[in-house]
Amino acid sequence: MKAFLVLGGIGVLAVVAVVLVKNTHLYAYSEVTDAQGKTSVHCYAGCDVVDSISGGASTPEIDDAVALAQTADDPAYRDATHGMDALLRRASRMSHRGGASLVWKRAPSLILTLDAEQTRILDRMRALTMNTRAGELCRRAALRVISRYQWSTRDLGSHLSLRPAWGAVVRFEAEVSSSQRSFVGDLEPCLAAAPSDARAALARVMVGA
Repeated sequence: MKAFLVLGGIGVLAVVAVVLVKNTHLYAYSEVTDAQGKTSVHCYAGCDVVDSISGGASTPEIDDAVALAQTADDPAYRDATHGMDALLRRASRMSHRGGASLVWKRAPSLILTLDAEQTRILDRMRALTMNTRAGELCRRAALRVISRYQWSTRDLGSHLSLRPAWGAVVRFEAEVSSSQRSFVGDLEPCLAAAPSDARAALARVMVGA
């Protein structure tokens, strides 16, 4: 079974081509081939991109990218990411005072889960063996965006520990958006190092584009 998971950019972790809100959205599906050679696909998130990802042939570079994506394929992280996304979207429809109060009450437990899961994901990514130059460069980009998202998550938690403040939410969303933009630029060396005919598929695996 191959699991494809990418942090997608939304409005928000989610995570990667969002983390995030903006924050982070996940694109994930599993592909299973049975004993008769029949392949079935089950979509978990980001289902609009599944068909385009599953149609291409694999290469060593794409295999490296899939290995990176699989490190973030964790139910606890997925649930916390979606939970944070839903919380911030709900808060944004309220008054600033009411939204700040809601985030202050509900976000801390999500932040603790996200922080712990992000640490585990970073450790797993660092432990992977990349078999291609493109894979190594993709790992650098992925480590950087997740590290930045973790810093933003911790920063939000630090501000919320003091008092409810809508400014902390605005700051978090701005940091996430900045991480998204930087991730796109950080991926350029990774894509450039891959064979030209593999770049489009590699980009889809990394960002759900």
